[in-house]
Amino acid sequence: MSANGRCCSSLARRPHSILVGGDITPDTPRSSPEAFRDFVGRYMEAGVNVEQAAGYYEYIVREVIPHLKHGAST
Repeated sequence: MSANGRCCSSLARRPHSILVGGDITPDTPRSSPEAFRDFVGRYMEAGVNVEQAAGYYEYIVREVIPHLKHGAST
């Protein structure tokens, strides 16, 4: 059994019920506001702390994207 399988078993979860990445969903969360709400809702159901995740994305928008834009323009 894989590490993921053992972890899921210990939590009484099925391995395919665990969300592991941003694009591992039936629809892309960027396709519409409703798709994004559904995406976040699935993570919340899985126990993800959405406030903590939001802080990460705020950091990306504030710190990383401006540097990418600056680098792309030089």
